[in-house]
Amino acid sequence: KNGNFSCFLDNSIQSQLEKRSISNSIIESAKLLSTELDMTSNKGVGIDVESLSGIPFENETFINRNFTEKEQVYCYSQPDPHASFTGKWCAKEAVIKAISNFSPEKSANKIGWKGAGAPLIDIEVLSSPSKSPEVIFHNEAKEIFAQSQAKSIKLSISHTSEYAVGIAFAF
Repeated sequence: KNGNFSCFLDNSIQSQLEKRSISNSIIESAKLLSTELDMTSNKGVGIDVESLSGIPFENETFINRNFTEKEQVYCYSQPDPHASFTGKWCAKEAVIKAISNFSPEKSANKIGWKGAGAPLIDIEVLSSPSKSPEVIFHNEAKEIFAQSQAKSIKLSISHTSEYAVGIAFAF
C-alpha cells in the first residue's frame, strides 16, 4: 500500500509541477516578447491557453458555429483533432486580444467585438504555404480588423495532450 500511495503522490506532484512549468514557460515567453517588442508603437499581443477538456469538440453545433469548413477538414485530418481544434480556438481568442491591445484607446466593444459567446467563425486560422498558421478575416471580423488599423497578424499555436496555447501579434 505504501508503494502505491507513494507512486500516486509522486504522479500527482509531477503533474502539478508539469502544469506549473507550462504556466511559467508561457509567462516567461510573454514577458520576453513584450520586452523585445517596442509596445509603445501600435503593436498588440494576445495569448490564450485552454485545457483540451474545455473545448466541446464533440458538440457539432459548437464546431460549426466557430470553425470554417476548411478549418474542420484540417483539424479532423490531424492525429489529435481535439488538440487541433483547441489550438485554433486559442489562436482566434489571441487574435481578438492582440487587435484589442493594438488600439488600447478603443475598448474591445467600440471596435466591434461582441464578447463572450460570440461565434468565432469569421476569424479563420489556416496553414500558410510554409505551414505556419495565418489568419484570414471574414465579414464583421474583416471590418473590425480594418477599424483597428493594424496591418498584419502573426500567429503561433502549440499543444500538448492536455493544453493548447495560441499567441498573436498585431503590427
